[in-house]
Amino acid sequence: MYLSQLILNPGNRLVLADLSNPYQMHRTVMSGFPQNLPQDERVLFRVELQRQAPVARVLVQSHTSPRWDHLLEKGYLQLAAEVKEIAFSPAEGQVFRFRLLANPTKRLRADGKEDGPRVGLFREHDQQAWLQRKGELHGFKVLEVTISKTVQPDGWKVTGSGQKHRLRQVGARFDGRLQVTDAQAFLRAWLDGIGSGKGLGFGLLSLAPGA
Repeated sequence: MYLSQLILNPGNRLVLADLSNPYQMHRTVMSGFPQNLPQDERVLFRVELQRQAPVARVLVQSHTSPRWDHLLEKGYLQLAAEVKEIAFSPAEGQVFRFRLLANPTKRLRADGKEDGPRVGLFREHDQQAWLQRKGELHGFKVLEVTISKTVQPDGWKVTGSGQKHRLRQVGARFDGRLQVTDAQAFLRAWLDGIGSGKGLGFGLLSLAPGA
């Protein structure tokens, strides 16, 4: 597994365009990989904006080794990208500090079945319950968490016929501590991401020792 850190140049016009459109940011991230990626490849990324330097950075997690030289040459990056290879073998009972920018949603019931349209969860207690459910599904227990609302820009996706579709996403950043309850399920969640909207910058689970 590879983890990349991209420090963006806030004075670059392409950077400003990407920060205002998550679909375009996804295209830029994917430009660092071959077009013929394996079908099961999962590229996860997260945009982090902050007031202090660096103002904007993107973290990218991938199975395939990326190439970012073209972004540096175009002035898209302030510095050469940092790429490191990582291995991860979680064990049951381990405790980690975590960060997750997620898209908490649920499906509305239609005809008594949960197969209706997907809607966002905006209230904090609904978002916390969503994370607890994801933990039960993905092999971890939330020990403590702080939820920060994020302002996600509307994106636009252009179809092959030229039609534009607005992409509106609910963003919530979860920071806290968790404990692994099922090592294999937790590893799969770390590899594949959590929740929906992964192609738009959601789902990347960042971990650090947190005993």
